[in-house]
Amino acid sequence: MPKNTTPDLRSRTARSKTVPAERRVFEVLTGKHADLPIALAYRRGKNINGKPGVGTWSVRWLNSDAGKYELVRLTEADDIRDADGAEVMNWQQAKAAAEATARQRAAMPTRTTSRSVSTVQGAVEAYIAHQRKAKGERAARSAEQTARTSTAASSPASS
Repeated sequence: MPKNTTPDLRSRTARSKTVPAERRVFEVLTGKHADLPIALAYRRGKNINGKPGVGTWSVRWLNSDAGKYELVRLTEADDIRDADGAEVMNWQQAKAAAEATARQRAAMPTRTTSRSVSTVQGAVEAYIAHQRKAKGERAARSAEQTARTSTAASSPASS
């Protein structure tokens, strides 16, 4: 029977035996989330001036709509500082945060526009709102200007 080579991520001591910053170590989280494959990832920080670096927790899940894995950094691991549940997390806290983050992100729609947009004007307004949210006010103004120019050019000339 093959030996399990995945290190135990639950304790500082076990995590200290992983190789610094070479690659992430993934632990698949099973149980009540079997419908959404979630993995808690740990990456040990590089040693700086002979002192151990800070490790980080991340979460990875399969985005079935996009057909690829998504990876999001959660927070610092409790390798050096004690866990506070926000900026620094232990394994149990990171596991709970990973599950919550993956569930929340997986529930988000992959498209930013509504499927109920039935007019060109509605589609243009949705696009401008997307530009404002994703890229800022300057991009939204540019989209508005382009929409006005395009609408004026395609309008029939009035007599």
